[in-house]
Amino acid sequence: TAAVAFPDSSIHFYNLETQKWTSNVLQNIQMIGIQSLCWKGDSPNTLAVSCVNGVFIWNITKLEKKVAVLISIRSDVGSCRQIL
Repeated sequence: TAAVAFPDSSIHFYNLETQKWTSNVLQNIQMIGIQSLCWKGDSPNTLAVSCVNGVFIWNITKLEKKVAVLISIRSDVGSCRQIL
């Protein structure tokens, strides 16, 4: 699955196997001006999003075709791979 930042500062997911967009969307009123996204290498459910207000860490768990998210803001992300 690929995470893609949209101009409205939302993040959408594209399933690379089915080649279709999922219905899952990440958005937060403070997450504006997205600059980069990266998945945590040893935790495929953790996505770091840097924006003008800091770094958002999303921990994503699938539950019955819906996405539940836990958000926290941290100043350090560690090493991750760039996907944009």
